[in-house]
Amino acid sequence: MARHASDPRPRRLPPVRAEARPGRSRVGGQVRGGGGRGLPRQRRLPRPCQHRFRREPRPVAHRRGAPHPEGGGAPAGQAGARHRPAATAGGLAGGGPPVPRRLPCRVGHLVRTEIEMTRRGLAAAAIAVAAMAALAYYLERRDVLEGKHVAAELVFPYNTTRVAEVTVQIGDRRATLVRGPGGAWQPAPGSPEGTREDLAADLIGAWGRVRFLEVIDENPDDPGRYGLDEPRVRLAARLKEGEQPAPPRPPSFELGGPNPLQPSYYARLDGFPRVVLVTVQAAEVETLARRVLGLPDESSGNEDAGNGSPPVTSGR
Repeated sequence: MARHASDPRPRRLPPVRAEARPGRSRVGGQVRGGGGRGLPRQRRLPRPCQHRFRREPRPVAHRRGAPHPEGGGAPAGQAGARHRPAATAGGLAGGGPPVPRRLPCRVGHLVRTEIEMTRRGLAAAAIAVAAMAALAYYLERRDVLEGKHVAAELVFPYNTTRVAEVTVQIGDRRATLVRGPGGAWQPAPGSPEGTREDLAADLIGAWGRVRFLEVIDENPDDPGRYGLDEPRVRLAARLKEGEQPAPPRPPSFELGGPNPLQPSYYARLDGFPRVVLVTVQAAEVETLARRVLGLPDESSGNEDAGNGSPPVTSGR
């Protein structure tokens, strides 16, 4: 039945025998003999728009080695030519209404690319914010766990009865005092002669009266500026196991030089490198530490805190 000229469907071309078109066909492949040209190859469309011109499956009758629907098919081993119209702007090869030419989908592709880039940028920003929040949480947790103090807090907030052992060192002279079974203090083996174990409780009490003021340097490059390359006094304590939780690190105290700007002393607490300021009660700790070790009392060095003199180091 004849179709109307306005019918948009492609018109099927009349079958062409292989013998009528010998030679190399651009559509059907190599055909033996002759040098003729076959039908033009269908134009390849841009990738975003290929769905608009999908190729229909090839009929079984036109497949390789199949006989032509009108007889006289290609010999065995030869390929039959494909007969498909080319969807070009000039219309179909066999006539019919012209097919309007469609431009590639550049705008939609650019929009999708922009959306994808925006999505990736938002994901990267979210990851960066999460990383910064995790870093802030880690730093705050580290400060809490690693002995950060608040103003006016005691640097040694433990009772004397909880201390099982205390070590005192000034220069090369070092003594360790251990609490005996009855609660009495006694020097440990290796302590120098003249160690006064009767002053152990007074020394621990003086240590417990020192208070924290502020952080001066979190990680100093030159501890000698604060008199901490060779601290004036080193104290370390071992606590008994009890109901209260043990601190993350054993308590320790390193006393540096006096602060020339205000009545205070430089110090390091619990083995951390940060330099802090402590109250002037640290001078009493040095005095008692010298007495425990049997050294002469030198009070002149304890009176220069806050008088404008530079930090001094231990060499006495």
